[in-house]
Amino acid sequence: MRDDRDVETPQFTNRGLNILASGWNVAGVLSARSGVWLTVMTLRDIAANGILQQRVDQVLANPYGDKTLDNYLNPAAFAYPAPGQLGTHKRNSIEGPAYWSIERSSTCGRSTTSSPRRCCAMPPGRAGTPIVM
Repeated sequence: MRDDRDVETPQFTNRGLNILASGWNVAGVLSARSGVWLTVMTLRDIAANGILQQRVDQVLANPYGDKTLDNYLNPAAFAYPAPGQLGTHKRNSIEGPAYWSIERSSTCGRSTTSSPRRCCAMPPGRAGTPIVM
């Protein structure tokens, strides 16, 4: 999901407030993404078939931990398969964490008596955090 907004501040009747706050253009973009699907794998060749990226066994029905950045998946939900065997974990069966970000920018352009147009800008910024749905 992506949502763009662009707003211009109004002209104020108070002279001081009009000088400071009028004519600003504030823009923002909100982006929200669902989590990508994950597969838990090992780099060991447990099945002894020469393939290094092999799936593990999923031993608990619920593979999730606290769903925080430090503990999104529960390590106890997975185990190495028996030697010579392939893992039982299904490919792309775990939904990864969702993500959102907000990007913003501010610009100002006004006319004054000494110069026809004076422009100023605030640098764009970004704030984002993972959210778990």
